[in-house]
Amino acid sequence: MTTQAPLFNIHKFIKRLTDSGVDAKQAEAHAEAIDEALTGGVATSADIAVLRSELKLSLGSVVIAVGFALAGLIAFATNLILSAISG
Repeated sequence: MTTQAPLFNIHKFIKRLTDSGVDAKQAEAHAEAIDEALTGGVATSADIAVLRSELKLSLGSVVIAVGFALAGLIAFATNLILSAISG
């Protein structure tokens, strides 16, 4: 698994803010808020792999269910036709 590169350098951001006169605590709070906003809703490769596996399992279950339903419908139609022929 590969590690994602950070979207921005938090330490450099804090330094830039403090160098321009922003209080260190405020600079850290701003940096943390931006980091959370940028990374909070981002899916990782691992997240996508898990989702892909879950979707494959779900799709497999749907295919099996449709197969059974179709087999039942064919059996019902066959019995109906045979009943009609044998009168």
